[in-house]
Amino acid sequence: MKKSIAMIAAIVMVGSVMSACGKSEDNNSDAGAATTTVAAAEESKAEEEESKTEESKAEETTKAAEDAPAEESKADAKDEKADESKSEDDKDAKEDKKDDDKKDKKAVSGEIGELTKAYNEKMEKNVFSMDVNVSMPMLGQDTEMKYSRNGDDLNMTANLLGMNMDIYKVGDKAVILLPDLEAYMEATPDDLESYNMDTYVLKDGAVFDGTEEKDGLTVENYTLDEEGSEYKYAYYYDDKGDLKKVIVNSDWTGEVTAEFSNLSFDAVEIKLPDTSKLEKYDQDNPSPEMGMKLMCSMFGITPEMVEKSGYTYEKLAELDEDKQMEAISKIAEENGLDMDGLLGSLMGGMSVESDDVVE
Repeated sequence: MKKSIAMIAAIVMVGSVMSACGKSEDNNSDAGAATTTVAAAEESKAEEEESKTEESKAEETTKAAEDAPAEESKADAKDEKADESKSEDDKDAKEDKKDDDKKDKKAVSGEIGELTKAYNEKMEKNVFSMDVNVSMPMLGQDTEMKYSRNGDDLNMTANLLGMNMDIYKVGDKAVILLPDLEAYMEATPDDLESYNMDTYVLKDGAVFDGTEEKDGLTVENYTLDEEGSEYKYAYYYDDKGDLKKVIVNSDWTGEVTAEFSNLSFDAVEIKLPDTSKLEKYDQDNPSPEMGMKLMCSMFGITPEMVEKSGYTYEKLAELDEDKQMEAISKIAEENGLDMDGLLGSLMGGMSVESDDVVE
């Protein structure tokens, strides 16, 4: 199967459905700040004029009170107090408006909460290790992932849609282990550009919606509008400021939850694995048997299931495409595996387009 690298990359990218790339620059930020400044100046001027007017009224009232009967003096004093109270109310209302303007300005500038800002700054150093359990409703399953980086070197392991992968990049060399096949593939750093597991660093352009407390954790909420889609992010932190969970909501993914464990920012040494006891999978010229083994593995079909059905990978590879899919479907059905999910659609399309499984 000459498309195996692309297929595996597609599956890995499914695990990164929460990723939203791109930088959003708000050109209205300066304009918003200028508008707020002008409004504040106008309010200050108005307050000064009102203050002068109130002082003039107070002087006139005092003079009139000295010449008027005691009852009129009391009435004027009462009116003066009411005017002062009204002035204070107006001033408080204007101060509230200034606070609202500041909040709007903060939203426009894209500032983020202190906890998420600290997390972003740590992750951007590219020295970390994390274990993440990702729940993706669109796939109907939870996925365990491990991700370590030390500068440009990385190691990722995951089981996505029944396919186990262990990916390494060290210096200018890269290797992809396929444990289910007892095989490995050589790759280049460029090949691994698509293998970017989401670390949930908050993207530029996200607007801070505020902080709340839930389940004993501090939650920072954000909204990100990107390419016509709205994403709601909720970052959960413990009392030490460590990230414990991220929940993302969007129309097309539904609610996706990533729960973090063993999150560390200590440097780890990443080495290329020993592949001496593994079979090399040549994606440019794969053996029909290995190609069939890979396809079965993606559907969750184990060597034991194939043997129990009376087939071997060699016999499956000798069948034409229609017969292959019939046999694989039968094996899956006998073992309670679902062939109609997302992977089934992907693999079905791949088998139709590719004629290199049987050579």
